Amino acid sequence: MRVPLPLTETTLRLPQTGTRLPPLTVGQQLEVLVESRKPEGLLLNVLGRRVTVPSQLQVPNGERLTVQVQTLQPQVSLKILAATTRATETQAQLARLLPQQQGPVGHALAPVTRTVESPQAQSLPAPVRDVLGRLAQALPGRAEATDPATLRRVLEHSGLFLERLLSRVPVREAGQVANTDVKALLQRAAAALRQSLGRAVPTPQAQGGSSAPTQAAPNLVPVLEGLLTQVESALSRIQLLQLQPNISQSPLDLTVEVPLRDGADVDNLYLRIRKDGGGVEAEGDNAEPVYQLVVRLDFERFGTAQATLRMQGEKVSAVWHSENPSLSEAIQQHLPELESRIRGLGLEAESVLCVNAPPPRSTDDVRQPPSGIFHEQA
Repeated sequence: MRVPLPLTETTLRLPQTGTRLPPLTVGQQLEVLVESRKPEGLLLNVLGRRVTVPSQLQVPNGERLTVQVQTLQPQVSLKILAATTRATETQAQLARLLPQQQGPVGHALAPVTRTVESPQAQSLPAPVRDVLGRLAQALPGRAEATDPATLRRVLEHSGLFLERLLSRVPVREAGQVANTDVKALLQRAAAALRQSLGRAVPTPQAQGGSSAPTQAAPNLVPVLEGLLTQVESALSRIQLLQLQPNISQSPLDLTVEVPLRDGADVDNLYLRIRKDGGGVEAEGDNAEPVYQLVVRLDFERFGTAQATLRMQGEKVSAVWHSENPSLSEAIQQHLPELESRIRGLGLEAESVLCVNAPPPRSTDDVRQPPSGIFHEQA
């Protein structure tokens, strides 16, 4: 049996120089072989050609990735559609019981919203169609996430603060929270999908004689199972982000992910705020702490843009990274405004710049602790 591998990356970007491949077309699907891992990345076999790709993806040697060609210029980028590995019986059992994280919340929900917007939605069971429609409507747009007046509400209803919200509202208002909070809607969607799948699968009694009534047609079972996988993936990711402040060794470490609707696309907004001890150059017990804010926008159409802001005392530095030249150019044009705003707050802008390159390393090191979520001896 083969089980899905958890993906920490969803796109492989081939080097712009020294890569000679057979002709490719955008949208083409193919399998690539992971031959080995090098210090500089993964050695892949792509259509018989060996290519070293910068990547932190943890994939065993000899495994195959199903990818789709996203772009050809200025470099070839491949979107990972599936990654599997051979499983022991124990791993296979765990894979059946535990939902897999498929990366950011927005990436997990993109196929769900596309299904909701497609004609296929009309064939879904009514309870599933209703709750998925509410989930899609609850996802904020870019304008809401960039407006300070609405950003607070967007963050409050991102799912990370659901339990806090429910503990503070009157019982009569709990239903309103359940219709607007992303985590609450994901829980309701998972319950509706499981219920529909349970009715769609014949029971042992039905197999022996009369057939049991079904909620969904048999040809919808794969669709419902796929939707349940994506919903559980997003829900699992939110739950891990809720645990992050207790897992991290930093005095302050808060990570928020917000899926953003952009027409039929779903982009992902990643925010991480960390507080560390005094800087390397600081001496003595009066060293001022260093605050770091990472803002990453994963656009389905334009790739990734990431800003890393560091503040110590009144000194602030901001560095943007983006592999998309047009996106980098747009960011570059707004850097003077960003620098002006930093100084308008009475802070010193040490450096504000944009680099047309991928981030130096993955900042998404939110992981389950090695000891597990539960204490085995508790």
